[in-house]
Amino acid sequence: MAHVITSRDGRRGLRSDSGEESSEAPITATDPGRSRILVVDDSPTVIAVVRAILQGAGYEVEALGSFIALPQLLCDHCPDLILLDLEMPAMDGQAMGHFIRRYQDRPIPILIYSSRPLEELRAAAADLGAAGYLSKSRRDPGFLVEGVRAALGGGALTS
Repeated sequence: MAHVITSRDGRRGLRSDSGEESSEAPITATDPGRSRILVVDDSPTVIAVVRAILQGAGYEVEALGSFIALPQLLCDHCPDLILLDLEMPAMDGQAMGHFIRRYQDRPIPILIYSSRPLEELRAAAADLGAAGYLSKSRRDPGFLVEGVRAALGGGALTS
């Protein structure tokens, strides 16, 4: 597992669980041309892990733990992709997906990322016109990064 670290001089990078630091791919807060990913998940642990993985791959990541701030965020900082959990309190992810589709200014790809059974992920993706779905049971960081790349590139991804 990789963790995002910030050095004393403000540079950001990754540190593996073994303590190795990566200086080959520093993470900068404002890198022009980076894709912005919005992670919507109620688990702070999932958000932290997904953020570290995607930032390590060069993506700019914002996160929401609930629906409350979603409308304003979509107006202020429209993401290039939404990574959406289906199991959310107050308003489930599928209802959020319908809200996004109804009020988006431009088409935003949605990639469902949930621990529900694959049949439910498949049905939700079809219902939302999502770019694809990924099961949280796949714990391979490379799989998540490839799924995001495929969704951003217009490809559909399932598993």
